[in-house]
Amino acid sequence: MLFRYLAVALAPLVVSAVPVRRANVTLDPGTVAVAQFADYLEQLESSFYQQMLSKFKPADFAASGFKDGNLVVNEISNIQSQEATHDQTLQGVIAGSGGALSTCQFDFSNHLTDPAQAVASARTFEQVGVGAYLGALSNINDPSILTAGSSIAGIEGRHQSILNLLSGQSPSAQPLDIPLNPPEVGALVHDVVASGCNLTAQSNNPLTITNTGSITAGTQLQFSSPALNNNTSNLSCQIMNSNTVSVQSASQCVVPQALDGPNLVYITNTSQPLSTNAQVRAGQNGAVVAGPAMIFTTGAPDQIGKNVV
Repeated sequence: MLFRYLAVALAPLVVSAVPVRRANVTLDPGTVAVAQFADYLEQLESSFYQQMLSKFKPADFAASGFKDGNLVVNEISNIQSQEATHDQTLQGVIAGSGGALSTCQFDFSNHLTDPAQAVASARTFEQVGVGAYLGALSNINDPSILTAGSSIAGIEGRHQSILNLLSGQSPSAQPLDIPLNPPEVGALVHDVVASGCNLTAQSNNPLTITNTGSITAGTQLQFSSPALNNNTSNLSCQIMNSNTVSVQSASQCVVPQALDGPNLVYITNTSQPLSTNAQVRAGQNGAVVAGPAMIFTTGAPDQIGKNVV
């Protein structure tokens, strides 16, 4: 339902590239609630980039190790503009359907400590956005709406590729992306919501990876969560990429080989592997004690990315 709605809401952008502030569509209350959740994600991304650009200038990125600070600022500015357009369009459709508009306030202080860390956080937020689209595209049956939704998902994927390159890594480290369901999205962005968001979606318990430095094959993951109470006995750690799931003891959770790019980490009360299908996985949420958290396993520097950082 989420992406059927999004495709309807954003279809005017695909056709005309002109923001629409009001749309004459009739939405039931449940769909309006889903639309409000979608707009929350757009507000999050747009607000983050806005604060990032306000705090860091080209000279800051250059001083942080990026070869061309102007290039970084130009790319981030372009992404921010597109996310803001998505937000405006969604708010127009919500208001046109009689729904309440929510102006979320976010606290990105933990994600804007320095330019490199800000880019790393942006990479995570964009991957969450891509996964959220993929998690629901299969619900769209109308070919024209599917085309519109897929077009928007494609733009989010391009954003992700840019952030991968700005991180010095491959623009597409894996052949497939990881779909997400709404409770997983909530867990992944739990630490930035400050106030003003009236969300109906129930989030999974958050999971934080506490390792410092790069995460590579062989790294033993350290994590924390209010759901764990410092006790991981009899629990499993599941590391998921687009088509495989590694299940290990939560007390000895080691990153497997050949997992370059984004991966999800869950703590579960079962050793039964979670499904890589987001819709099926939504029915397995009772097995999830905490998570997911997202990690990017680092491979060899990408040849294109090396020209940026």
